[in-house]
Amino acid sequence: LKVSVMTRKVLPVFFISFCLMAQGQFWTETSSGFTANLTGLSKFHVVDANVAWAIAYDGVNTSNNIQQFSKTDDAGLTWTAGAFDLGDLDLGIADVSAVDTNTAFVAAYPRQVGQQGGIWKTVDAGATWAQQTGAAFNNAASFPNVVHYFDANNGLAIGDPANGYWEIYTSNDGGDTYSRIPSSSLPAPLNN
Repeated sequence: LKVSVMTRKVLPVFFISFCLMAQGQFWTETSSGFTANLTGLSKFHVVDANVAWAIAYDGVNTSNNIQQFSKTDDAGLTWTAGAFDLGDLDLGIADVSAVDTNTAFVAAYPRQVGQQGGIWKTVDAGATWAQQTGAAFNNAASFPNVVHYFDANNGLAIGDPANGYWEIYTSNDGGDTYSRIPSSSLPAPLNN
């Protein structure tokens, strides 16, 4: 069977065109809601088919600290940007975990000596944030990395080791109180 030269040239072009058109069927570009150009989104937390929250970052200079988020409650068709008002503009944002379109938790870490990180919660879609004092992270070595809520009540906050063992807190009342997991229940941190 001989394939014509024309067919050998047209077939790859057809295939590439088909792939590009097929890809265009699955992705739709939408605005993140940020006013500053080149502000990106990272560390998404998808709550369900409609609700997701994400943390902002500076797409030009990633070392710039940005305390902003964006969220959607319509499956990503529109995004609404907001600010983490934590009382200290120099805290870094490590993670976000949402329960629904109104309730979310954020882990913030110290970027300078003398700062205290921790966990903050919003119940009004990010308009205000209240620090969850039970997850103290108040040791000089404390560095919160992760917050995750499995539902409206049950969650955990994980940080670097402090006082010789991992700083991990659990809550079963939506962050009103936290309990640190005892060192006897955790593996010892490895050197370095």
